[in-house]
Amino acid sequence: MVPAVNGRDRCNASANHVIILKKYCIAPVILLLALIASCAKPVTSNRYALYALEYGESLFPEELIADTASPGKQCPFSWFFYCLKTEDRVVLVDTGFADRKYVASFRLTRYTNPLVLLENIGVKTEDVTDIILTHTHFDHAGTVHFFPNARIYIRRAEYDAFRTTPLYGTVKNYFDARERRGLLHLPEGEFRFSEEVRIIPAGGHTVGSQGVIISSGGKAYWIVGDECYLRKYCDQCRALPEKSSWSRKNNILFLRRMISARQKEKVIILPMHDPVISTEYPAVREHIYKIF
Repeated sequence: MVPAVNGRDRCNASANHVIILKKYCIAPVILLLALIASCAKPVTSNRYALYALEYGESLFPEELIADTASPGKQCPFSWFFYCLKTEDRVVLVDTGFADRKYVASFRLTRYTNPLVLLENIGVKTEDVTDIILTHTHFDHAGTVHFFPNARIYIRRAEYDAFRTTPLYGTVKNYFDARERRGLLHLPEGEFRFSEEVRIIPAGGHTVGSQGVIISSGGKAYWIVGDECYLRKYCDQCRALPEKSSWSRKNNILFLRRMISARQKEKVIILPMHDPVISTEYPAVREHIYKIF
C-alpha cells in the first residue's frame, strides 16, 4: 500500500521512497506532457513538404511583366520551380531547364542545374512520380524528359500547341513513351489531382496554361505559373501585357478567381519568377526554400 504523503513530504522523501515517487508522481507528469504535445501537433505535419527551388537569377525586361513599365527598364527576376513531397508521391510543378544556351542568352547568375537542386532535397530523377506543367515554355518544361517514371499533366490545348514547337522535337520520344504507357494526362477543365491538390485552367499566358492549388494547414497555395510574374501584380489583379499573353481576358479571369478565393480561405500566391519567395521562406539549402 502506498503511504499517503503531501507535496512537502514528497520533496523530502527518503531514498527508500524514490521508486514509489517515480511511479506515482513523475510518470503522470511525463504522460500529461506527451499528451499535450500530441494534441498540439497537426496530424499532417510530416506528411507533406513543399519546396521552391531557385535555379537562377537575372534581370528581365519590365515591359514584358507589366504594361505600365518604361521601355528598356529591367527588374530583378528569379527562376523557380516547385517540388511537393508527400507520403507516397514526389510531384514537380514545372521542371526548369538545363540547356546552357538559355543560361547565356538570359544572362542567368547563380545558375544551378534543377536536377542537382532536387538531389539536394533527396529526390532522384527516378523518384519523381508526377509532373504538372503550368505551360510548356523552355523554362517550365526544359528538363521534363529526365524523369523516367513520371506521369505528366498538361492541358490538351497546351499539348497540341506544344507539338508544333522546336522544343517538342527534342522530347517527342519521351512524350510518345508517356502516351504508350498511359502516363500522359490531358485534362481540359479543372482536375482534382488529389485530395489536397487541384489543377485549374487559366489560358491567359499561353493557350493551355494552368495553375495549381495546394491546400495545407488551412491555407491555399496558388502556384500561378506565368499568369503573373510578380506577386504584387497578382494582388493588384493586373493583366499581363500583350507581349506576354495569349488571352488577356483569360488572364484577368484567372486572377479574379484567385482574388475572390480569399473570401473563403487564406490564399498564398507563389509565382515562378518573383525574388520575394527567397526572402519570405527559410532556406534549407542554398537556392532551396521550404514553403511548408
